[in-house]
Amino acid sequence: MSRAYQMHLTVTGFEKPKSKAIIRAAKKEWPFDNINELGDEPHIECCGDGYLGGGETEDEFAKRMAQAVFKANGKPCKVHVEATYLDDPPHEDYDFDEDNPPEA
Repeated sequence: MSRAYQMHLTVTGFEKPKSKAIIRAAKKEWPFDNINELGDEPHIECCGDGYLGGGETEDEFAKRMAQAVFKANGKPCKVHVEATYLDDPPHEDYDFDEDNPPEA
């Protein structure tokens, strides 16, 4: 069973010449469609929606992503993975009608 997620990846403290390799490695692990290299210090942020399948957990995915980034960098660096489950996100419902108008 596949589960929909939005993954947000932040990578810092890496070897600046390795940024393209890190981005390629990250994209092999997840379909990131929004990738930014920020500031003068090495800093990459990626975001994208996709599916975890085969029973993989968020924890397992995060470890797999970190391993791919470490390998692309040639050594460990700081990797932060934020996983947002999209199949059943928390939400609030609001209904308005003639008998229940929005208050100003």
